[in-house]
Amino acid sequence: MKALGNKKLLGLALGESSLLVAEVYGGEKPQVKKLAEMPYPEGITLAQPVELGKALGHFLKEQDFQSRSAVIGVPVKWIVVKPKEVPPADAKTLAPMLRLQAEAEFSSELKDLVYDFVSAPGQEGAATHSVLLIATQRKYVAVVEELCDAARIRPVAMLPSALALGEATGSEPNKNVMVLSVGLVGSELTVQQGGAAGSIRHLRSGSTQPGLVSELRRAVSMIPGSAGGREIIMWSGAGMDAQSLGQQLGVSIRSPELQELGVDTSEAGRNGDGARYASAVSLAMMPMLDAGTPMDFLHSRLAPPKEQKIPKWALAAGLGGVLFIVCFIGGWMDLNSKQNELASLNQKLTDITPDYQKAQKFEEVVRFARGWQGGTPRYLECLRQLTLAAPNDGQTYLTNFELREVPRISTMANPANKPKTTDVHPLAGSLDGRTTTNQNVLDLADALRNNPAFDDVKTGTTTLNRRTGEVTFSISFTWTPGKNSK
Repeated sequence: MKALGNKKLLGLALGESSLLVAEVYGGEKPQVKKLAEMPYPEGITLAQPVELGKALGHFLKEQDFQSRSAVIGVPVKWIVVKPKEVPPADAKTLAPMLRLQAEAEFSSELKDLVYDFVSAPGQEGAATHSVLLIATQRKYVAVVEELCDAARIRPVAMLPSALALGEATGSEPNKNVMVLSVGLVGSELTVQQGGAAGSIRHLRSGSTQPGLVSELRRAVSMIPGSAGGREIIMWSGAGMDAQSLGQQLGVSIRSPELQELGVDTSEAGRNGDGARYASAVSLAMMPMLDAGTPMDFLHSRLAPPKEQKIPKWALAAGLGGVLFIVCFIGGWMDLNSKQNELASLNQKLTDITPDYQKAQKFEEVVRFARGWQGGTPRYLECLRQLTLAAPNDGQTYLTNFELREVPRISTMANPANKPKTTDVHPLAGSLDGRTTTNQNVLDLADALRNNPAFDDVKTGTTTLNRRTGEVTFSISFTWTPGKNSK
């Protein structure tokens, strides 16, 4: 991607106890002018955005940062990510479709959320492609706005720092790349599939290396390989050895320098410590790229459209009516009566416009809901059968559970060669948990296999914590509604 223009922007990556600042000048090759880290003053956190913003304003002035326009990066902890399958379409067409899905997905929480989406490039001829529906609480948007107002900087965009780093690092098409940013407080992982974000998640900190390795191993196992193989690009490794970690995970891991982002760092300096600021540099670069910022909570494409008081067609009709009257004013002897008649018709049009808009919205909701009514609550039924299969031994419990819809399966069954398609609507799930023995894990897996509704039941790697005596395990499965179950 080629940088455009001569923009001058700040990238601000917000963290738990500090924020990273990068000042980048646009051009043929973006230049990183300054890099700095601002620890939060004692007793001040992101929960006090006004006080923190004032401190940030003083910090930028003391460090001689020139720009006062910034792209704000927020932690993955602040967001909720929902993958969606949609028909191939441009962003303008997808927006109303995803807005309806968001209203159905978040329902009661909708008024407290701001959401946008990231679209992966669709495959030519494919029936559907994936998008990530990303939401954050409005209070976090208010935090960013108050912080910027107190610091006297203009927020250009707001998005997850991990997403910007993934877009800037793993944009190579036809290759699956995992972009990992390791910190002492927490780590963030973005899976780039075919040059676009496929998933974003928060992981453990680099200080708990065994736990982080376990989470990474699980993430690597869920990513399909590609012609170029799988690779992890690790930024700011927090002292972790890339070669040793790669051997444990069975993938290639490299720790690049800032120059690999396509920027000139000759004026920034940092004596080899520049990679820590990769997320802040990536944020500042986003608006400078021809692809633009992938999403923006401040200017969401899924924000409800502003209602027009006068529809365009009504305005055009009024102008046409005026033009008609002006053209034939000399031929009309009863101009006064015709004007009164036109006023009456316009009043009737104004009176029925709210009813027409309500009916149109209702029709859109009904059309959308009709396609999603399955009759049987599949998710609840799957959860019920999982609950029945789980042992009530007081020793086994879950720490993480995911259940998602997989592409529909069409079955052909007709001896007369007349096609008859039945949508099966299967679900795919995975669960992580802890127990006291490996036998408990095997018993749980066998209980699922004995239920005809569960297919492809697989157990992942089990790990024994010698200190606590607990066994950490993972199980994946496919659940098909309609099968006889015990």
